[in-house]
Amino acid sequence: MIEISVANEKPQLVAGMRRSGHYKEIAKMLPALFEYAMSHGAIIAGPPLYLWHEKSVEEAMKADEAGNADIEVCVPIAEKIPENDEIKCYELSGGKMAQIIHNLNSVALTPPKIYPSVNELFLKPIFQNKPLN
Repeated sequence: MIEISVANEKPQLVAGMRRSGHYKEIAKMLPALFEYAMSHGAIIAGPPLYLWHEKSVEEAMKADEAGNADIEVCVPIAEKIPENDEIKCYELSGGKMAQIIHNLNSVALTPPKIYPSVNELFLKPIFQNKPLN
């Protein structure tokens, strides 16, 4: 199951980590982030997030192959927790974002594989004008 939609998110406090590497590292980064957050008493306030910084499929594939993809994962939290060298707390600005909901069987999806679907969704009008009667 994979659902891709557009969501208008409000600004939110998150605990996050960002590094360069291969997209497959997301599968290691998220558990490490959750373990750290929970060990510091974080109250999780929403589902985990991955922020994609590459601007195109080509750029993402090239970065992944080179091992220098810009990878940022975060989890919304109710209150700030202590930071360390890798995990920081910050406010994630709100706005129009792609929301991808999937089950664990589809977790092998990497950003370059889903980018065309997300890009197509953002090019479609979100609201349709209807005549007033």
